[in-house]
Amino acid sequence: MLRPDRSDAVGRVHTALITIARRGSVRRQARSSLSRVEESLLAHLAAHPGQRAIDIADRFQLNRSTVSRQLAGLVERGLIADADGEAVSRRGQPLSVTARGAEILAESDDSMLSVVDARTHGWSDADVEQFADLLERFNTDPDQ
Repeated sequence: MLRPDRSDAVGRVHTALITIARRGSVRRQARSSLSRVEESLLAHLAAHPGQRAIDIADRFQLNRSTVSRQLAGLVERGLIADADGEAVSRRGQPLSVTARGAEILAESDDSMLSVVDARTHGWSDADVEQFADLLERFNTDPDQ
């Protein structure tokens, strides 16, 4: 139950986060050759190289076959490989992002960074720093 003295502010935060997520999703889709799911998997593997499909399924609370299917598409496109850089030929292999996968991910990130930079144009450096600090604080515990 929300505390009455905070409910309006919490509602505004919720609305703003939904707006940011929707706007970002639309922009990424328009500028990226990856689906939102593919990009999420690729970004996760870039941040956590060596994870296996089962680890990813557990982390995202998805069915293993769904994750395996999505990963197979990334393998076919040459965006991920096993930890030794080989195309994945059997299940349970530790995975990593290929150079091409990292390039595509970087292009997408650069595009989104320029959007954030444009949206914060005119803000002071202190405002941008405070906003970043607050977002990091908000995201400190991803399980909450």
